[in-house]
Amino acid sequence: MAKKLEISFERIILSILSGWLITQYFCLAFTPDAGISLEFTEKSNLILFAFFVILFSIPIFIADTKKKEKNISASSFVISLLAFTTVLLLKSNNMYMYIFMTLLLAVTFYCYEKKYKPQFLHKELSGKLSTALIIAFVSFACVVTLLMSLFRYLTYSAPGYDFGIFCNMFHSMKTDFSMNTTCERDKLLSHLAVHISPIYYLILPIYFIFPSPVTLNVIQPIIIFSGVIPLYLLTKKLSLSKNASAFLGIAFAMYAPLATGCFYDLHENCFMVPLLLWMFYFSECQKTLPMFIFAVLTLTVKEDAFIYVIIFALYLIVAKKQFIKGGSMILMSAAYFLMCCVILNHFGEGVMESRYANLQSGGGLIEAAKTLMMNTGYAVGEIFKTKTDTAEKFIYLAQMLFPLALLPFRNKNFARYILILPIFVNLLTQYKYQYNIGYQYSFSIAAFLFYISVLNLAETKPKEQNTLTFTAAIAGTLLFIMMVIPKSYSYIVKYAAYGDSYRQINQALEIIPDDASVTASAHFIPKLAQRAEIYEDEYHDKPTTEYFVLDIRNKEKSEPRKKKYIDAGYKLILTVEDNIEIYQNPSMDQMAE
Repeated sequence: MAKKLEISFERIILSILSGWLITQYFCLAFTPDAGISLEFTEKSNLILFAFFVILFSIPIFIADTKKKEKNISASSFVISLLAFTTVLLLKSNNMYMYIFMTLLLAVTFYCYEKKYKPQFLHKELSGKLSTALIIAFVSFACVVTLLMSLFRYLTYSAPGYDFGIFCNMFHSMKTDFSMNTTCERDKLLSHLAVHISPIYYLILPIYFIFPSPVTLNVIQPIIIFSGVIPLYLLTKKLSLSKNASAFLGIAFAMYAPLATGCFYDLHENCFMVPLLLWMFYFSECQKTLPMFIFAVLTLTVKEDAFIYVIIFALYLIVAKKQFIKGGSMILMSAAYFLMCCVILNHFGEGVMESRYANLQSGGGLIEAAKTLMMNTGYAVGEIFKTKTDTAEKFIYLAQMLFPLALLPFRNKNFARYILILPIFVNLLTQYKYQYNIGYQYSFSIAAFLFYISVLNLAETKPKEQNTLTFTAAIAGTLLFIMMVIPKSYSYIVKYAAYGDSYRQINQALEIIPDDASVTASAHFIPKLAQRAEIYEDEYHDKPTTEYFVLDIRNKEKSEPRKKKYIDAGYKLILTVEDNIEIYQNPSMDQMAE
């Protein structure tokens, strides 16, 4: 009898909590600013709120009492907590709230799974359904990210640095196979003098067919999310359950750092996700040649990519005792990096070593390496240090690890922790963009984290695999909903609201001949970059080009910038009110005469 009362009391509590969360959900979803300001508390009616809590609780309790084996009250509580969390994060966009609610959900789901063993989690999915789920979620994530990138460009929100540079570079690649730009360093210069990134030539054939900045916006998410293919093959190779393979594929699709890394437009780093995962896959398959091919391709992404190949090589040596493969990979990577350093230092703009100035005392990267080896205590102190003394790096770690349910740390093999070292590449610097998932610097780390997650899962029982990967999928989806979907939606709404203005700007820019030299404001650079000579007005000191295109959407910035062009005799030939002004060099008229 005591046991029955205890169970009944538990169901009453769970039913009431479910009703309370459902009521909160509707308040958040349909009341402006509900739950994120005290104004809602002041305006709310406590009696009415309690009425709805009871109204939602009673049917849950009745249904649970009639069908005891279904555990309806417990299931309702978990589902209502998830729904409440989802809308709360959408409304608040608060990372601390995400951390707390994700931990609460994880504990709740762990207890629910241990006690009730839900069938949906452990009933084996068919191969076709598993594959279909992965394709559906990856397609969704890819489209959302693609739309964000596309409408960022269409709303003139993408600046010259860096998207305009790559638009100008691809025009040169299409024209004469060079990687020349004029807007990167305000002079004619090959992009290879700044970063050694020949990997870009892999997508040149597509750009030949569709020569537009839109192509670059579309292709980056496709490259990134194609990484799900080697990841899925890894899960099959290491014999993960079909459910775990599906849930991990969903976690990959919903892994926010992959989508948010596109927030600042195209970068060569996007290649790191699939290339590294293919390298890991072929290593697990003991296929040496393909593994080295993808290692070489990884090196061609950027001069600093060598560090990731070396870290993997160390893992091969220490964890797998593959001394010849690992040693060869280290020598190859080091030789390639030294060659890049020679090219950049003697023929280019030099290696960007200033990002690790906090580890140097004047000796460049060698000095930074010396600090890591001989002054490790100081280096450890830099891991969570920032210029602003905030919790940015802690938040960054949460954003990278929570969507994987901390799987990289469920590790029985100490040597495997070598695969976590890439995250310190971003933590040891005080260059704030590297520990911000809104930029491209986390792609490589993401590939390593998923790889070590698969390795760790392979050592756990199938049911535990299912629970952990499902938790990761939920945690990842919550962060994706909070950070990615609103960003994509905001650019689409912006285009819908001001579409006429953007079309007017498009028409205005069409009057500039394709072969004319242009100086333009930052956000007009990508649209105008399909030419041999283009400069950004903020960095171009002397009025030398045939046209000057000014963004007047921000009067405070635009007014001082146009003065030197007016003083040089440039004539205003077209204006679209509150959007754009186009000036022509007076020498153009003289040439025509």
